[in-house]
Amino acid sequence: MHIPAGKVLIAYATKCGVTKEYADIIASVLREKHRLEVDVVDLREEPRPDVRPYDAVLVGSGIQIGMWYGPAKRMLGRARGKRMAIFLASGRAGRPEEHAFAVERYLARVIRRKGLSPIAAEAFGGRADREGVVSLDNREPDRVRLWADEVGRKLETREQG
Repeated sequence: MHIPAGKVLIAYATKCGVTKEYADIIASVLREKHRLEVDVVDLREEPRPDVRPYDAVLVGSGIQIGMWYGPAKRMLGRARGKRMAIFLASGRAGRPEEHAFAVERYLARVIRRKGLSPIAAEAFGGRADREGVVSLDNREPDRVRLWADEVGRKLETREQG
């Protein structure tokens, strides 16, 4: 039996705005292509969103100095028990030679430590901006769209045992 995914929450934390950009892209794909109802929340403005009305929660974070932003990392615990997907923006993830390192270090390690079972997890390129000077910009909006479509297909229906 297939059951529709229902409502989706995308909760993110960002400094330079790339993770917000990715959250908005993902929301657009889920709404337009998969006809899902999506709310987007900046965790710095609303650090403890109520996850109860949602069937699925997507958590996004920027990575700075090799670390998740605290509000996003805490959100992983609050989303436990929901269908979950995780995405990150990291300068390292946008470099082909460092992508696997970024996925292991920033995603797989956190997923294992927290005992999570996300339906999808991916790291995308980011941007480094210090005092208005951009030293790195390897954003990947097209890869984000493809990933969002994959997540959307997983969320559109789910098997019930």
